[in-house]
Amino acid sequence: MKTAYPYIKIYRFRLKPGAWEQFLALQRRADALYSKHFDYQIEFIRDAEDRDEVTEIQKYRSEDEASRAEHLHEIELDLRACFGEFQTLLSPESEGLESQLGELTLIR
Repeated sequence: MKTAYPYIKIYRFRLKPGAWEQFLALQRRADALYSKHFDYQIEFIRDAEDRDEVTEIQKYRSEDEASRAEHLHEIELDLRACFGEFQTLLSPESEGLESQLGELTLIR
């Protein structure tokens, strides 16, 4: 039986031009750290026309896990370093991280 991940957090942001590969390497490191604490899934979607525009989709088993994951970088030093590095990859045009959290149903 598949694990359900009904709580979804969505972030939209813009990377600096040419930062995609650095971003992916950073996300692999961050994923290894988050995976020690949470059972979750993460996906990245790039805009077809503007390759620096990224949507990040995080899927969690519960709203509590999603909330705890959002604040983990505040107490986990390695994640704090990853978050700082991530911020250096954001384009100055990025107006911060847009996010949404909710219980959604995936339709296939």
